[in-house]
Amino acid sequence: MTEPTLSSQLLGLVTIFIGIFILMLLTAKNEEEAEQKTVIIIEEAEDFREIVRRNLKNSDRKSTYDTQPPVGLPSSIEDVPQVFRECIEDYDRLAQDYQEEARINDLLRSQNTNLLEENGRLLYQEMTMDFRQNPRKWRAKT
Repeated sequence: MTEPTLSSQLLGLVTIFIGIFILMLLTAKNEEEAEQKTVIIIEEAEDFREIVRRNLKNSDRKSTYDTQPPVGLPSSIEDVPQVFRECIEDYDRLAQDYQEEARINDLLRSQNTNLLEENGRLLYQEMTMDFRQNPRKWRAKT
């Protein structure tokens, strides 16, 4: 194989540098456009805030609570539609059942604790009596 001539080597280097230069120009142009877009977005947001302030300042006060009281949630369960009322009643029954089971569980837990304490005390008394009845262990103690 033969080596390319000096002119073709220089032509290749020049084309590479021109390509890199064009890529750098396109990148810089895209970055400028992105910066301009962010500036425009910020200016639009500031304009929006100014417009909102102006609208609030010039707003008509007739549509506020002074003339129309707010409509909120129904005050009682009778005001709720039937479908939702059934769900609410089911939830209330479920909550009451859960609270009753929790109370029963707490009662059983306290009874179980008392039984364990009593069994432990009785076992200790029985062990001390067995220990005292065994003369060999009794002598080792004294």
